Amino acid sequence: MNQSDIEDFTGKSPDNEQKAKALAGDRLRSYIERIERLEEERKALAADVKDIYSEVKSAGFDVKVVRQLIRIRKQEPAEVEEQEMLLDIYRAAIGMLGGKPLSERTRQRFDPPAEQDEPKAPQPRGEGADQETASEEQETPPAAARGSTHEDIAAARAQGGEDQRAGKKITGNPWPFDDLRRAAWDEGWCAAAGTDGMDIPDAWRRRSKKPEGEK
Repeated sequence: MNQSDIEDFTGKSPDNEQKAKALAGDRLRSYIERIERLEEERKALAADVKDIYSEVKSAGFDVKVVRQLIRIRKQEPAEVEEQEMLLDIYRAAIGMLGGKPLSERTRQRFDPPAEQDEPKAPQPRGEGADQETASEEQETPPAAARGSTHEDIAAARAQGGEDQRAGKKITGNPWPFDDLRRAAWDEGWCAAAGTDGMDIPDAWRRRSKKPEGEK
């Protein structure tokens, strides 16, 4: 059987088949070589980045913080804000606020503005209003003494948990901003919010991104 007979029988020419196999091999080799070149370039770039981090450290900057900043710069501002709010909520739930209360934006994850009570209208100031304000200011303890003891902190944390179970909103924190008990109350409230036997609260979840074009 000659070559023409083989081609008539199989529909393929042995020479063409060999050429096709050669072309497939050449294509595969091309892919591999391109990957290898990129791998070498990546190694070179990694070495360059490592050298820059060495410069950062030599200049006195904290390398871990710089790495964190680089990760943050890759994210959208809204994503960074939500991540920081979730981090604060999780810290509060395990008692790690360290005296720093939750921000109002973070509180609004539990109590959105549309659901908040209407703000009270300012009361008219009568003749005794100034005396009443002065009396309240005199009763306010110095900032250094506000919630500075372990007993104060523990009591405020327990109160936060009780208030949450009683249905009080997190925006109703009774302590002023310069009082350490404010953060402790937040910790107690958040810890209680996650122990109702149900699934974790929606405020603890990362919110899904809106479809592109949706405001």
